[in-house]
Amino acid sequence: FTPWATVIGAAAIPLMGRPLLFLPNHIVWLELVIHPTAMLAFQDLPADGPLAAVERHRHARFFSPGDWLGLVGMGGFSCAMVVWGYLHAYGTDQDAGHARAMAISVLLLCSAAYAAALTGLRKRTSWWVVAGTVVPLVLLVQVPALSSGLDLRPLHAADWGRAVAAAVVAWAGTRWLARRLGAGAAAGA
Repeated sequence: FTPWATVIGAAAIPLMGRPLLFLPNHIVWLELVIHPTAMLAFQDLPADGPLAAVERHRHARFFSPGDWLGLVGMGGFSCAMVVWGYLHAYGTDQDAGHARAMAISVLLLCSAAYAAALTGLRKRTSWWVVAGTVVPLVLLVQVPALSSGLDLRPLHAADWGRAVAAAVVAWAGTRWLARRLGAGAAAGA
């Protein structure tokens, strides 16, 4: 879900006449989070013993229309929260550094929430991925010596509350969607 918010948000903000959502150093930071999250949090160890034959179904389908609606809905939610976070924080002060910090915080907290919801934090690796997203985020945004180097401004408590609220909704929606998809896969098997 997170790449949608990154791409659509990065395109929408300048089209609204606002400063760029992400600077090049932000893109590198996001890549350092998103790709390891996809690779490490969701990896499975190989099964013990020889490989088994794959059971093929005659009418394979990827997702049902309802499942697609849920997936697009969660991606749309992330995108809307990133754009809203930026615009809300940009506000009347027109502080692009504050707006970027808010958008990046929403994006990365939602990314951590998606990883936590989808993995159930059942493996140590998934805990490390989530912590490796959240801890550097807080430090890089809140410590002025670090945030100034990234052209970010520290967030207020209310900003963090909004970002965490978005992440909680992302976590809950993803848990619901994962249960729905799991039930659909079990019914289709």
